[in-house]
Amino acid sequence: MMKKLLCSLLCLCLAVCLAGASLAEGAPWVNPELPGNLPAERPGAETDFYLSVNYDRHRQASWTDAYNDDSSRETLLAGIGQTIGHELSHGYDPNGIQFGWDGASENVLSEEDQPKFQERVQRLVDALNRIELADGVHVNGEHVIYEAAADLLGLRLTLDLAGKTEGFDYDLFFREYGQRYYRSFPTREAALQDYASNLHPAAYVRINFTTAQQDELYATYPAIVEGTPMYVAPENRVSIW
Repeated sequence: MMKKLLCSLLCLCLAVCLAGASLAEGAPWVNPELPGNLPAERPGAETDFYLSVNYDRHRQASWTDAYNDDSSRETLLAGIGQTIGHELSHGYDPNGIQFGWDGASENVLSEEDQPKFQERVQRLVDALNRIELADGVHVNGEHVIYEAAADLLGLRLTLDLAGKTEGFDYDLFFREYGQRYYRSFPTREAALQDYASNLHPAAYVRINFTTAQQDELYATYPAIVEGTPMYVAPENRVSIW
């Protein structure tokens, strides 16, 4: 387990340090409490996926601004860093955790840790189920748990790296992060058409729900306080890891 985790962290650090591409695209935030309304200046497309059976991460991508030497660390972490972190994190979602370093199915967690892990998974599922996409229509937490779990851990990994950077601009990071996900199914109408079949949460859920679990969001935007739509009390914030 430790070997698998250390390798993932090393891969993320190396990828962010060596890569020069920004995946962010201009698009408005959905929640008006966060800054945004940035123009779409960098159209592009990408596809990434993770295979637990052989611990392999694949990428197909096309960006008009690929390998932009002017990309800031904040942009790199919010874009390519978060993408790599997300895919690596699938190795620790409720499915990926069942596979060891060599891809063989095994009990990676100890007998003592397994019920604790399942309890955290259930807390995440319950939190997702409470999100209302429209009147009477809620997120299906059991359906999107794997992608939501990877979103949370991927963001946590990038924020941990951010914390090691002196003078890191968290406002820029969160703006870029929001634009990164907003390009797919940005409206509630589009999300409703897609939610029953897509294993990913709706784009605005991936932005608002995932960032709302992170202490750094509240430190960056003091206006997000109890009584505002995005606020989640510390004791109610969820994370599997």
